[in-house]
Amino acid sequence: SLFDATKTKGFPMEGLWKHSLAVGEFARRIAKLEKLDKETIDSATTSGLLHDVGKLIIAVKLPRQYREILSLKSAKKISDWEAEYEILNVTHADVGAYVLGLWGLSASVVEAVAYHHCPSQCNKPTFSALTVAHVANVLEHEMARDLPLACMDEAYLKERGLLCRLPQWREKCQAATFTIVP
Repeated sequence: SLFDATKTKGFPMEGLWKHSLAVGEFARRIAKLEKLDKETIDSATTSGLLHDVGKLIIAVKLPRQYREILSLKSAKKISDWEAEYEILNVTHADVGAYVLGLWGLSASVVEAVAYHHCPSQCNKPTFSALTVAHVANVLEHEMARDLPLACMDEAYLKERGLLCRLPQWREKCQAATFTIVP
């Protein structure tokens, strides 16, 4: 209800919605393929759905800075989160994780949202909702052909013995067929 398209000119609400739904579905598929427990599957799916909520918060609460972020992103050909950090000294991942924490979401969801671009910065050594959300997000960007702006943290996956699983995860996500009705 806080979203006002006139104040957030240029914010791709429909694109964010589609991307978030796809990442949530990819996360669910990957977590189920890996036979994770129900709680982790639910956390991974929720993380995928909410991983970019900070983008909406920035656009709504800081519309002038959001426009600066878009300009910088375009001018420098950098990712959203790199431009956000240059302008705000925080990223949408930081903002989203903070707000989700205030709302009382689980620590695993907050962690996954906080580190979805840079899982190596998290000290969690296990396969978790963070791992799944990171992979699902990058695969969705890859399939949408957004890639150089979303990079797989292969060192993180390799360190956990998971890099070899990437082809199966990619195949499972590519098989996803669903229609998003606005």
